[in-house]
Amino acid sequence: MGIKHLLPKKNQYLIVADRGFGNFRIMNILEKFGFNYLIRIKESLKMKFGIAEIDLTKIPKQQAKYSKIVIKTDPEKKDRFLTVSFSKDKNLKQGWFLVSNLEFNKLQNIYKNRFQIEKTFQDQKSSGFNLEKTKIINYARFKKLLFCSYIAQSLLILLGEYIHENLDHIKKKFPGI
Repeated sequence: MGIKHLLPKKNQYLIVADRGFGNFRIMNILEKFGFNYLIRIKESLKMKFGIAEIDLTKIPKQQAKYSKIVIKTDPEKKDRFLTVSFSKDKNLKQGWFLVSNLEFNKLQNIYKNRFQIEKTFQDQKSSGFNLEKTKIINYARFKKLLFCSYIAQSLLILLGEYIHENLDHIKKKFPGI
C-alpha cells in the first residue's frame, strides 16, 4: 500500500472490490493504511469480529430491500457496517452482501455502478468483440488490437448516448424507426 503517500491528502478514497477480495486480511490492510472500502463478500464468509460471529446465511432475505448491521469492533478502529442488499433488478438473481467501514447511505449505488466496468470487460471478451477467440499470439499485436477495440467501444458508447439523448428528434426526422 505504498501508493497512499503518492495520493493527494485532501481527498477521501474508497476502494470498491468484488468477491475475490472479500476477506478480512484485505479489509484489515486497507484500514491499516487509511483507506475506506466497499467490498462484496460471499454469503459463506464467516464474519468474525472479536468474539462475535455472524452467519450471513441466516439473515432473512425477504426483509426490506436493504438491511444494515452495525458491528462494533475494537474501540480504536472504525465500526464495520454490513449491509445486505437485495436489488429488485430482474437481471440480478441474488442479493449482494457488502461490507464497508463507512455508513451505507449511497454505497449501494456506488457498487451497482461498478458493474458498468464488468459490462465493459464482457463487451471485450464474449458478448462483443470476442477478443478471447482471436488467434493472436504476439503480445504487442494483441495490445494494438485491444487498444483499437477500446476506441471502437468508446465511440459506440458515445453514439449510444447521443441517440438516447436525441431519440425524440431522431424519431421525428425518421418516422419509420
